[in-house]
Amino acid sequence: MSGIYIHVPFCYQRCHYCDFYSTLRLEDRNSFVKALIREIISRKDFLKGEIIDTLYFGGGTPSVLDSKSIDLIIKKIRSNYSLNEDVEITLEANPDDLNKKYLNELINNGVNRLSIGIQSFIDKDLEKLNRRHNTKQAMDAVLFAHEIGFKKISIDLIYGLPGQKIEDWEKNLEKAVSLPVEHISAYHLTYEKGTRFYKWLKECKMSEADENLSLDFFHATIKILEREGFDHYEISNFARNNQYSRHNIKYWLGEQYLGIGPSAHSYNGIVRQWNIADFDRWMKNDQENSEVLKSEKIDREIRRNEMIMTRLRTKWGIPQAEFIELFGYEAWEKLLELITPFLIGNFVEYKNNKIVLTQKGKFLADGIIADLFILAKA
Repeated sequence: MSGIYIHVPFCYQRCHYCDFYSTLRLEDRNSFVKALIREIISRKDFLKGEIIDTLYFGGGTPSVLDSKSIDLIIKKIRSNYSLNEDVEITLEANPDDLNKKYLNELINNGVNRLSIGIQSFIDKDLEKLNRRHNTKQAMDAVLFAHEIGFKKISIDLIYGLPGQKIEDWEKNLEKAVSLPVEHISAYHLTYEKGTRFYKWLKECKMSEADENLSLDFFHATIKILEREGFDHYEISNFARNNQYSRHNIKYWLGEQYLGIGPSAHSYNGIVRQWNIADFDRWMKNDQENSEVLKSEKIDREIRRNEMIMTRLRTKWGIPQAEFIELFGYEAWEKLLELITPFLIGNFVEYKNNKIVLTQKGKFLADGIIADLFILAKA
């Protein structure tokens, strides 16, 4: 099974923390949809007839597209690809876009999962982030979606905001678990180059949360969400009732996916391809003699390091049998050698024939993963 990702780059305004590729040129939405459909048709051989069981509209802000455009895109995908009967179709959305009429239209179009970018239930934090919605709109969006009939609702939250106290974050989490949501993504704020927050950080107009406070945020997140039945299945992702993000799991488990739209990435087990992050050039591209589609072959070494990087972020970890089958026993022995200091420090565990991060290790995941990269060919 494979997935398709649709990148919708439009935003009404840019959030101060976000470095995802986007454009404010909403007047180009209709032209964008036409170009998107051309690419949907031209790229259909990339997955070589694979069955599609996840379709994900990301962005940007996909909910700035009207329901007719969403419907047209889904129908074009259905007519050009083989979709599984229980395909999961996710739409990322801003709370203030989700009125009852629009939600009804989405569910009639086949959208069956919503990922709502709430970020905070505290108005002063939303203003600081330059979000369009307020707390009431965030609450209403979730309740309206549940009332309309969405069974799969995910929300995004951010912690580690400038000046944020642990009590504020705990209030956010308590509000989140009181709502009918089955999935929560909780991210620590990062100051990405090119964002307004990064500029203010460098100008000393704001400061990052220190490591001890960040650790308190992380532990509070796990404690409260696990108490409410959420499974911590990836560093920043929690789900209850097994409502994992089926599409995002493809990235972490190294499965195949096709990306459509400017800046979207694709992977079919052999090569990785990506559209450049340039809206105008992507719009003009004819997809026959592409100048916007870049590509790299995924060799054994890259694939091995990517498996370490992505699998270790999940509760499923790095399975011994699969790793040896793909890369050989010598590579596995090398990996065991590399994890020894982390085993001693209780940052990783080797149990049930797989390597997994402990809770202590999850907080330091990026550094641990970097140290485990096997740079020499085995």
